[in-house]
Amino acid sequence: MTPLALIIQARGGHVEGSDRALDQGRNVERFDFLRGRGVLLHPQDGSGISRASQILVTVEETVPDVQAARRVGAPVITRARLLAQLFNHAGLSIGVAGTSGKSTTVGMIGWILHCAGRSPTIMNGADMKNFIDLDSPFASARVGDGDVFVSSGRE
Repeated sequence: MTPLALIIQARGGHVEGSDRALDQGRNVERFDFLRGRGVLLHPQDGSGISRASQILVTVEETVPDVQAARRVGAPVITRARLLAQLFNHAGLSIGVAGTSGKSTTVGMIGWILHCAGRSPTIMNGADMKNFIDLDSPFASARVGDGDVFVSSGRE
């Protein structure tokens, strides 16, 4: 949830969300970080979906949020489709695929592009040490102002 939420928010979107890890009390610091960035978090019970103007981004069809979205007429899009839209919209898209090492490779490519002054947007499955700082202790995404988008094939 974190990387897509940060990217969409940085591009002007209003972000709300739910996650079973939040309901289970896991990753507390990460969810506190998102709250601190203005992301409104809800239980994953459908209560956060209340209007047709919301767009639900989901990984699974079986979560109560999907049924709530259908009930109020809110569009439902998969996480993969949203990522594909972001990827395809970029001027230069760099995708990393494979069975292992994707997150490390995405981070390395992103860091090289950053050092080269390209200011890439990076969507990663892991926090990238080179981008962690006081303002971004959870650096699984970096929102750049360039036209480059870097992501692995399975985010």
